[in-house]
Amino acid sequence: MSSVDIAIEEHADHDIQSLTQTAQTQTQILWMAASVGVVFIILGFITLNRLMLRPLSRISHALNAEAKGLDNVELPIATAIETKICSTHLPRCVRKSRRGRWCWNIRHCTTH
Repeated sequence: MSSVDIAIEEHADHDIQSLTQTAQTQTQILWMAASVGVVFIILGFITLNRLMLRPLSRISHALNAEAKGLDNVELPIATAIETKICSTHLPRCVRKSRRGRWCWNIRHCTTH
């Protein structure tokens, strides 16, 4: 009987070691997946901030400044053809600010 008990204990020890190794592997995979998820969320927020939130903030500040009647309103650079200013009005309506951004010079603008 003792040889049967020893064999059962050896198999139990082997099973416990195998189970421990499997649990450690699963834990490592879980930590790697969680890390990739956190990095993905951080990169997504940075991209959202850069591509959407900053331009929206600039536009809202420009609209607020124009509503208050300020002359030089900083605007983001327009990349769509429909939103660009006509080149004939560019010298009178728009100037570059100290920071290198385009600003409306509202007193010199005329409607076209």
